[in-house]
Amino acid sequence: MAGKMEGAKAVSLAFRMVALALSVAAAVVMGTASQLIINSGRGTVVSYSDYSALVYFVVGSVISVVCGALALYLFVHRGGGSLAVSLLDTAALAVLFSASGAALASRRCFVDGEDTFRWRTGTAAAISMCAAAAVSVAALTRETPRGGFSLEWEAEVEAPAQAAVEALPASTDAPAPNARQRQLRRMRLATSTIR
Repeated sequence: MAGKMEGAKAVSLAFRMVALALSVAAAVVMGTASQLIINSGRGTVVSYSDYSALVYFVVGSVISVVCGALALYLFVHRGGGSLAVSLLDTAALAVLFSASGAALASRRCFVDGEDTFRWRTGTAAAISMCAAAAVSVAALTRETPRGGFSLEWEAEVEAPAQAAVEALPASTDAPAPNARQRQLRRMRLATSTIR
């Protein structure tokens, strides 16, 4: 069990570093996105700062970097299972997903001549989605506060549920002659009490 937990911590640490690097890369790609557009012989520079959704993307990516760096620090120095790490992971995910959605939605607003700018915006959004996926994996593979491996939640959830099903009063039907029928009867009782 200790080997699994150490492996989980190593995987979570690696994905936290990847998420941090991808968040920085997304902010840099979007922050440097600009294109010169020539209309009627006149040049205009289009930049991310011309669109509020893209400004939100850059600010959101920076917030995600800060949350990721704090979560990484707490994960390394406090053992990984703290509530603060969970809250920072959740905040980073929320900001990354909403910022990526804003950037992808704003791509429809660009005019035909802004192909390079549209490509950079899409690339930054894709990098941000990969960062969000890395944060998700890091959060799922980290050690839980009780010391268990968080991907093994089924055993933690199923044992109390099974005990609750077995504690339910027996139905008025005759006892089931085999294990399959007993299991089906327990399932019917459990679903009827949930409703």
